[in-house]
Amino acid sequence: MALRVFSAPFAAPIPFDAISLNVTRDGGGRGVDPLGVLFAPSEAIQRSFHRAQDEARDLRRDAADLSIAFTGFDALALLARAERVEREGWDAFTTDYSAEMRVCAGMKASSPRWTDAEEGAVGRGVERRPDAWAELLRRHVVVLRCTCMLWTQHHPRLLLCHRRLLAGFMAAMKAKDEGEVG
Repeated sequence: MALRVFSAPFAAPIPFDAISLNVTRDGGGRGVDPLGVLFAPSEAIQRSFHRAQDEARDLRRDAADLSIAFTGFDALALLARAERVEREGWDAFTTDYSAEMRVCAGMKASSPRWTDAEEGAVGRGVERRPDAWAELLRRHVVVLRCTCMLWTQHHPRLLLCHRRLLAGFMAAMKAKDEGEVG
């Protein structure tokens, strides 16, 4: 039977019996899970993405202030810039987190697919842990949990969170991605 993978923020109740896996680096106030922390993004890429989100939020706030002052054209330019900053931050995060998970899953530097992104992951302290992936994939049902509540402003169905990326990686390894809960 294939592993069924769900994901949810800590704030969401889980309406069924499943093992929750805390995939945060700091435990989200719930204690660090020794298995889950291996699937958390490095602090460096997390900080970088949060800086991009903060910048996008500030640009949106400035755009709202300009809209109130009846300078709509300038406000639209700021909104477009905010979208670009957030998208570029997410794209960089996705590239780096994907590389971290490939290294964690066991990718070696001798692989023809090895890139600077994987080299960067190793530089950020990511270790090869195929045993952790095997342990995770042996489960029957798991809910990937973290603190993120990062639905995008203009695309409310797009969740900018590593737990959805991780669920996708697991689906590529024959798990069944059941989506976001809550």
